[in-house]
Amino acid sequence: MRVLLTLERFDKDYRLLERRNQWSRSFVKSIIDLLYIQMSQRSRTATYGPVYDTDMVPAYLDSEARDSSWYRTPAMRVANAGFLQLVAMDMADWPLTRQMVLGADLGIQVGTGTDPVTPLDKRLANRIGCGRRAPDGSNVLMDSNTLDDDQDGTIQQQYWRAQQYIPFSNFKLSSVKIKVWKSGNPTSDLTFIVRPHYRQLAYNTSPYPLDLGTVSVPASSISGSSPGTWVEFTLPTPVQLQAGHRYWMVFKTTGGDGSNQFRWRYDQSGSPFGRSMSDYPVSAVYSPVQTASSNDSGGSWTDYAGGCHMIEIYGQSYGDLEYGSCDVYGLSISGPNGEFTVRRFFENKCGSPITVNEVGLVAVGICHSTTSTTQNAHLIPTLVARDLISGGQVVANNEILKVTYTPQITV
Repeated sequence: MRVLLTLERFDKDYRLLERRNQWSRSFVKSIIDLLYIQMSQRSRTATYGPVYDTDMVPAYLDSEARDSSWYRTPAMRVANAGFLQLVAMDMADWPLTRQMVLGADLGIQVGTGTDPVTPLDKRLANRIGCGRRAPDGSNVLMDSNTLDDDQDGTIQQQYWRAQQYIPFSNFKLSSVKIKVWKSGNPTSDLTFIVRPHYRQLAYNTSPYPLDLGTVSVPASSISGSSPGTWVEFTLPTPVQLQAGHRYWMVFKTTGGDGSNQFRWRYDQSGSPFGRSMSDYPVSAVYSPVQTASSNDSGGSWTDYAGGCHMIEIYGQSYGDLEYGSCDVYGLSISGPNGEFTVRRFFENKCGSPITVNEVGLVAVGICHSTTSTTQNAHLIPTLVARDLISGGQVVANNEILKVTYTPQITV
C-alpha cells in the first residue's frame, strides 16, 4: 500500500493556483496501535497501551465492544463535520458531553514546524490553530484572572498548587505572572511548570507529570508583604497550547515549612478567568476549570470546582487557518487495485500569509477510566501520520488550501 499526499492552493474564487504531490512515507507507530486495537476488538478489561494523545499523555485504549448497551465506535475515525461541530461517541447509558472532542482535533492537520519526522511522533511540531487570529508580532496578554483575591494558597516543600487552564485559541505560551508573596523567609526558588491534563481520568482532573516547560525565580525577588505583587515567570522555550485542551499551571518549591512559605493569591468563589462554563469549548465542559493542591510533591492532587488563582497568561499566535470538515470519500475498486480519499480544506482569513511546513492525520482512540470498567469513556485524538512539505507551502490571506491523503492498494 502507498499513500499519495496532495496539496492544492486556490484563490478566493476557487481557481487553482498550484498543485503539488508527494508520497507519504511517514505513518507513525500509533497507526499500528489503533489498527491492532480495532482488529483485535480489545475490551475494557483488556486495554492496550499506552498510546499517546496529541498532548503527549498516555492512555490505555480499547475498541468499545462490550454489550448491547454500548455502541461501538471505530478506533480509526478521522472524518468529522467541521471545526465548530463535535465528534461524539454514542453511548446509551452515559451523558454524551463526556465523549466529545472538537472537530478540528481529528482528521487532517497542518502546522508550521520543521522538526524531522520520526516513527514516535505524537503530534505536529507546531500545529496551526483553527480560527482567524492574526500572527502576533510579539508576546501579548492572552488571558487573565486579576480581581477579587481573598485567599492564600500555600506552597512549601511537598505542598504544590496548580491552576487548570483551557485556551480559546492555539498559541505559544511564553510567560505567566502570578500574584504571590512570601511568609517568613523561604530560601528555595519558586518554580513554574506547564503540564498537560491527564485525560484518561474522569472527574479526578490531575496534572499529568510531564513538564512541557519550566522556569524558576529566586525567593529574593518575591515580596514579603501580603497581599503580594505580580511576579513574572518567563519560559526559556515557548510551549505550544491547543485550543480546547486542558493544561495545568503548576507552582512548587523544594524548601520551606509552616513558617517559611510562598502564598499564591486566589479568588475562592469567583468564576475561573471571569467566565462561566458555558463560555468554554464543549469538549471541556464535563469537568469544571479547577484549582488543585498536592501535599505529596505532585504525586496526587485534590481539586476544587470553581475559583481561580491570580494569574496572567502571555503568549504569541503564529496565525490561524479556518478548518473545514474532514471528509472520507471516493472508494474506487478496479480489479485487485483500490483507493479512497481523505480531504480537508483550510481557508486563510487571518490577514497575513501562513507557511505550512508539515501535514498530519489524527484519528480517534477510546479509553476508559482506570478506576471504572463501565463508565468514564473518553475519545483520545491520536497522531497516525506526519509529513514534512519540502520548502513549505505559503497560503496567502483569502487563499484556500486543500490537503488530500489518498491511500492506494496496487498489485
